[in-house]
Amino acid sequence: MIVRILSLSALWTLSLGTTASAQDMAAMYAQGFKLDAELKARSAPIMPTLRWQREVTFAEALPVKEGKSTTSLALDLLHPADSTIKPRPLVLFVHGGGWASGNRSMGEGFLPLFAGGGAVAGTLSYRLSRDAPYPAALQDVAAALAWIRTNADSLGVDPDRIAIWGHSAGAQLAIHTAVFDPERAQGIRCAVGVAGPYNLLLEENKSMFGEMMVRNFLRDPVDPMGTGQGAEDAIRARAQEASPVNHLDDSDPPLLLIQGGKDTLCATAQARDMAAAAMEAGLEVHLGFYPEIGHVPTDPDVFRTISRFMDRHLGTSCSAFFDSIWPVEQVVAASAAQDTKE
Repeated sequence: MIVRILSLSALWTLSLGTTASAQDMAAMYAQGFKLDAELKARSAPIMPTLRWQREVTFAEALPVKEGKSTTSLALDLLHPADSTIKPRPLVLFVHGGGWASGNRSMGEGFLPLFAGGGAVAGTLSYRLSRDAPYPAALQDVAAALAWIRTNADSLGVDPDRIAIWGHSAGAQLAIHTAVFDPERAQGIRCAVGVAGPYNLLLEENKSMFGEMMVRNFLRDPVDPMGTGQGAEDAIRARAQEASPVNHLDDSDPPLLLIQGGKDTLCATAQARDMAAAAMEAGLEVHLGFYPEIGHVPTDPDVFRTISRFMDRHLGTSCSAFFDSIWPVEQVVAASAAQDTKE
């Protein structure tokens, strides 16, 4: 069944490039806020039974602003109602924002969908490209996972049942973490990328994602404009290293890639080519290509797809919970009503 997805915050679309028109961006904002409100309303009845664990620091004194200052990074975790059942699987979200903007609160709205299905659901902070150069963001995601594994007992988390997922730039960070290095990927049972760039060598992939944002992510702070001798070769080498498509092998966890056909910020070839490469490497990979959705897709049924994928690999009941708050019949009825209206 072809389905679509949510937008939990219009911030997901910030700093991703200039390939989308102002009208496109305005539509994404409006659709995103509408579905965000709907998801929160549908999850509201279960919220009193869940337990927040906010501002859980996993890294301190990390350099930013070219070493002129430091920062700390934290997680927000939402725990299921029955805290006596331990350990629980973890579903961890990595926010987007072109690597240059955004924060972990972007993922807060949908955490109840996974906590309601029996997982500990979390969202994390990482250093943004404007504050710390590549590979800082990737190191931060890896550090969060390492800290969680070390502190799994106190968190009530099963360190061997982790799912990581992200949107846009967060999808690149999540999928790269899952496939780049077996040590970083310890405990990751599956990974999901939504509207992500997986090959950062843009001219070879004909991506619409926004070369400016990629170059800013991969910039050399000593030569931020990339005009020095050998700068182009250096940025290409970093782009190759940062591209998950270049690090696949048959030991990697199962992947789910979600891509919209009307995405004006991230080329549809990104997910298609990544899925083809994963298949060639012998991986379990699922490609959800939805012709009618954009970079910030807004149909709730994509969560049904994601939650079923999580259930299969984590042993959760996320899809049953999602079905209970947003039945398939309501989605079908809404779609039929829209078709009639048009």
